[in-house]
Amino acid sequence: MFKLKTVLVLALAALLVLSSFTPALATIDTSLIDKGLEKFNELSPSTQKEAIDLLKTYFKSSGTLEVLKQDLPSALKIVLGDDYEAQLEDKGLSVSRLKSQVDELKSWSYEDRMAIIDKIQSGDSEGIADLVEKYKNIEAPSDPSGGSGTAGSSTSSPASGQEQETDTGQEPTPAAAFTDITNHWAKTQIEYMAEKGIIQGKASGIFAPEDSVTRAEFTAMMVRLLQPEVSEETVIPFLDVAETDWFYETVKTAYAANLAKGKGDLFDPEGKITREEMTVLVARAAALKGKSVSIDTAEIDQLLLPFKDKEEISDWAKTETAVALKLGLVRGTTAELFQPKANATRAEAAVIIYNLYGVLNGESDTMTE
Repeated sequence: MFKLKTVLVLALAALLVLSSFTPALATIDTSLIDKGLEKFNELSPSTQKEAIDLLKTYFKSSGTLEVLKQDLPSALKIVLGDDYEAQLEDKGLSVSRLKSQVDELKSWSYEDRMAIIDKIQSGDSEGIADLVEKYKNIEAPSDPSGGSGTAGSSTSSPASGQEQETDTGQEPTPAAAFTDITNHWAKTQIEYMAEKGIIQGKASGIFAPEDSVTRAEFTAMMVRLLQPEVSEETVIPFLDVAETDWFYETVKTAYAANLAKGKGDLFDPEGKITREEMTVLVARAAALKGKSVSIDTAEIDQLLLPFKDKEEISDWAKTETAVALKLGLVRGTTAELFQPKANATRAEAAVIIYNLYGVLNGESDTMTE
């Protein structure tokens, strides 16, 4: 039964959001939206709640959207029946097209992905159509994750499944250009760093503040901020970073500057960066720019003491985490939790970059999280 509910959720996601904004249609087609809502209303209240909770999980990030993509065929069969392919064809759609539209969902803001779920729950067909229309004319990203362009001087396409910021050498993003951060807690920091060209969006007008950050993405932010020099003779040891990767020049620059140390002979560029990894990088950056502070074992213990999960901070990260806390580069997710192993969000990355900028430029008194 649990599998059936999961499949229903995936089917609803596909039908309510994806089917209605095919370029083949001049206007939004609401017939499949209505079909999905009809199926949703057939569920019991308790199952509806479980379905909504699951849908929120699947819409949370690029990685979870990949799960939806994998289960689409079985999901469509549950909702539309064995002839789902024929029904889709009647609408000018195909399973392949729907999968590509799942990829396009990755350019939606986190807030709008959650908003469409609320509209599903309330049966707001027109509201769903309005949200779909909002993104109808935004150019789809060139790779499945919502990223496009390059970091550094490389102009190659990112690998399949790669999530990244846009970085095409464009002018800094104007203030208030991102439509998905209007009421976000990190709005000030995001806009400030975007205006300086240090952080960038994932699509036109989209920052996606609650999406996770890859190690390559965060390294790109660091390189834009620090602008370290790199010798053409620099050779990187990482087996998982090729010259054809969009992040090659970024990783090469960071490695030459002693920012990127990797994990042995791997850099894990597409891995999600954790809060402790991000913290260590900014503490290291401050040290390279002569802005670090001396700290002893007793002070490390004192700085980490408020956090109930301090024992979860890796031994290799404790000193630099304490330094980052002392410098005001980072703080806990709450007064009592640091959550070192949690994946950092794009908003958290923007704030820590904002704080690092303040420390490096002598503005640490005003640049607070």
